[in-house]
Amino acid sequence: KAELWRIPVVGAALRLMKGIPVERENPGMSSMKGAIERLREQISVLIFPEGTRTRTGRVCRLRDGPALFARRAGVAIVPVYVHRTEDAWPRGRPLPKLGNARIAIRFGRPLVPPPGLPPRDLDRWMTRRLHAWLVAVERRFDAQRRPWTPPASRPDSPRR
Repeated sequence: KAELWRIPVVGAALRLMKGIPVERENPGMSSMKGAIERLREQISVLIFPEGTRTRTGRVCRLRDGPALFARRAGVAIVPVYVHRTEDAWPRGRPLPKLGNARIAIRFGRPLVPPPGLPPRDLDRWMTRRLHAWLVAVERRFDAQRRPWTPPASRPDSPRR
């Protein structure tokens, strides 16, 4: 989101990574064209398909942007699930927490749609498959959920 470019450290990092500022209220063609151009040049583009960070950590409704970009650039979508983002960088905080927040990242296989789908059907196929994959990974994390505690507060950790 474009506001992040105004935070000196974050803005510098985003410029270094060739980030694309997106105005939420008016995403505009320039950000879409920038993303598609990078994808065509085989430069990875990280897109958050929900359009925002979640407060709860649960997968929400996805937007069609990633599918549209992938279709127009002629590339596959590689799904990525980032677990515990709501702890690592809660909404409303200008910068992520340092130290105690642990995240886990899972990468999926590229999503390649079946040939011959009309453009809008292809976008829906990609978005549905991406959502299904994200929910499946979320469920696997839920099944193994054990609250993480920093080492100093674990009962089995040595006393200082």
